[in-house]
Amino acid sequence: MSVYNLLLAESKLVGLPTSFCTDLTVHDQRCLLQRDAPQRFGWALRQTGTLLIDPRMSTTNLEGHLSHFDFEPHRLYLIDGVSLTLVSLEEFRSTLRTWHLEVDKFSGPR
Repeated sequence: MSVYNLLLAESKLVGLPTSFCTDLTVHDQRCLLQRDAPQRFGWALRQTGTLLIDPRMSTTNLEGHLSHFDFEPHRLYLIDGVSLTLVSLEEFRSTLRTWHLEVDKFSGPR
């Protein structure tokens, strides 16, 4: 099963999002179909859409995205290229920051 199909199946299972469904069906799918699609990433599922967080983004962008989760209930997942794992907000933030630092180690400063 493709990673996108994992996201789609989870969305259908939990009945989210209830609006802005094209976040998943257009934007997330488009991101995952790119040649350089992330293998590991965070994914937020909420009533008002989804958010795919690629840990390869700049530190400023990553921290900006991670600060959004204090305002609206989310189901937060970590995807490792094979599986989808529901995690707490603390684990979500910590793991994405760790993955980001691992990327930075090899690519240099942003």
